[in-house]
Amino acid sequence: MNRRVSSFALVALSISACQDPTATTSVAPPSLEGWAALAAPDSGSYIILLAPSIVNVDNRTAEIARAHGGSVSHVYHSAVRGFAGHFSAGQAAAIARRPDVALVEADRPMRIVTTQTDPSWGLDRVDQRALPLSSTYVYAATGAGVNVYIIDTGIRTTHSEFGGRATGDFTAIGDANGASDWHGHGTHVAATAGARRTASPSRRCSMRCASWTAPGTA
Repeated sequence: MNRRVSSFALVALSISACQDPTATTSVAPPSLEGWAALAAPDSGSYIILLAPSIVNVDNRTAEIARAHGGSVSHVYHSAVRGFAGHFSAGQAAAIARRPDVALVEADRPMRIVTTQTDPSWGLDRVDQRALPLSSTYVYAATGAGVNVYIIDTGIRTTHSEFGGRATGDFTAIGDANGASDWHGHGTHVAATAGARRTASPSRRCSMRCASWTAPGTA
């Protein structure tokens, strides 16, 4: 099978599954030569992942470097299995075509931004008061001092995402469950409005108007 240079960003090499509430945007030129131009000025800087079938990473890394030239700067054994180094665009393309190579990724500049473009409707709506929607979500908005009234199926206030800032304030359902959520939708909505990563200082107030078996009215 032909191998190609992928544009998949290997953020996992340094901050795998990062939970910090900031978005990462990469600057991605359309061609391999463009990627190389954005890397180190003396030669292209690349990350190469080996195929899962490769047993000895060190030996295969040395073999690839001997066959194609370039220089190896680091070998990865744990989170990923492969190596990083400096290669020309042609060398990187040749390495990418090898059957023992799963991925060749050009090191490229990254920048941390606090505005997410094209977010889901819920995130787009929660960070602004006025309409129309901006098609962005700004992570810097904290929601401090805001009470969010969730008129829904209730809220599971004990969920770790709420950090103790969710309360059961009202129920219109005459069962023994109070303002607790036995359906899940209200908890989902409350998390969009303000969980650990979205307006965490705000307080979510459960206004239960629907049960888990029947629709409600509002």
